[in-house]
Amino acid sequence: GISPPMCWPGSGFTRRKTIKTMHKTYNNYTTLRADCSRLAKLCRHHLRPPLLPPLPTTTPLPSGQSRQPAMACSPASRSWELASNVQKALLPQAKPDLAGYEFYDYYHPADQIGGDYFDYIELPDGRLVVIVADVAGHGVAAAMFMAKLSAETKFLLASEASPSVAITKLNKRLYALGVEKFVTFICCILEPSTGQVEIVNAGHMAPIWLKPGGAVSEPGDEAAGVPINVVGSFEYESARIQI
Repeated sequence: GISPPMCWPGSGFTRRKTIKTMHKTYNNYTTLRADCSRLAKLCRHHLRPPLLPPLPTTTPLPSGQSRQPAMACSPASRSWELASNVQKALLPQAKPDLAGYEFYDYYHPADQIGGDYFDYIELPDGRLVVIVADVAGHGVAAAMFMAKLSAETKFLLASEASPSVAITKLNKRLYALGVEKFVTFICCILEPSTGQVEIVNAGHMAPIWLKPGGAVSEPGDEAAGVPINVVGSFEYESARIQI
């Protein structure tokens, strides 16, 4: 058995489903057991309460004086503010302008710096990629891994015709770094002229599709894979819908 259960916040994956998905790639029990142990280690690391930095040492001030200016200008405060600004600069500054389509996004991290990521990527052939991802954990380390994820994702989606092949290569590249952080990730590739959407899901919550008649579905679940940076040789699949 694996303890704690194989799960990650914000995803619809369960231990049973993860094992089933891993079996698509592995028929060797020893290799499968090793990757399950890796995932359990990641979960133990990222689901424990975060360690907070120690409070700065302070000295009493005369009555009527405020410490706020000194705190605001401290080197640590400036570093966090700079890191936060860099992270926000990696996110979209404008929404896509496509005839017949409207886009809405909202971003507000739980901490000053985190591993949340979304993006719009226009491909050379006219397709549009919408990405939502979440790097496990918070702080500078998660933000740095998010920056690496962003750069690699843009390069691979632009250079590979198949989104599933691109995400498979993305997973291999990040896994090779040896960083113990996993990423739930989903990308939806829209063909504007036809309304066809291709979905590649790596352990993230499925998209919610509200159809014209009012019915709601969560497409792509049958092709969903494990989170990125858990199984280095995993091969991702895609699902297609017509909107």
